[in-house]
Amino acid sequence: MTIIYRADKGAPLTSNELDGNFKDLAERILALETTPLQAESIAKIEVQGDLMTVTGSKGTVFGHFPLPKVIFHPRGSWRSEMSYAVYDLVRVKAKLYICQSPHISTEFQSNKKYWQLLVDWGEIRQGKVLPHAPSISSSPPLKRLSLYEKKTLPKTPEIGELGMLIDDKLGIIVVYSDGNAWLRLSDQQSIH
Repeated sequence: MTIIYRADKGAPLTSNELDGNFKDLAERILALETTPLQAESIAKIEVQGDLMTVTGSKGTVFGHFPLPKVIFHPRGSWRSEMSYAVYDLVRVKAKLYICQSPHISTEFQSNKKYWQLLVDWGEIRQGKVLPHAPSISSSPPLKRLSLYEKKTLPKTPEIGELGMLIDDKLGIIVVYSDGNAWLRLSDQQSIH
């Protein structure tokens, strides 16, 4: 039976109509109690580039979610009396550093308070020195890091390419390419 509303009818409900409404509601409640809905759990979470897709155990796609990206600001060679902000990238000789704390530089200090070494092109891959360090333009466009799973890392990355990798054990880590392989930025270990 369909529930009858007084406003739709335009008149008071009869006792049979009221009883019918209660009976209908009771039957619906009983149906829910005797055959509860089966929950659908998350079966997989996939990341492709900067988009995460969540799929349920019954194949339902719960959604596509854009992932945040870190925006790096390549600033070229380090210069004195410059104002630097978090995520600014600078080159000092054959090394690439990222700014950890906003400051105005008077002299380069490679301590962890202001700068973290990202890439030492002179020591990449078992002490082999590259013929020259890749240069960073003094006013390049903003760079965004893509988020990858191991299976989605580009097979032929360019030297110096950076990205974020979702690692089952370590969480999200920064990775870079030496032109041949992907390496963890923190300890230069190869990604297998």
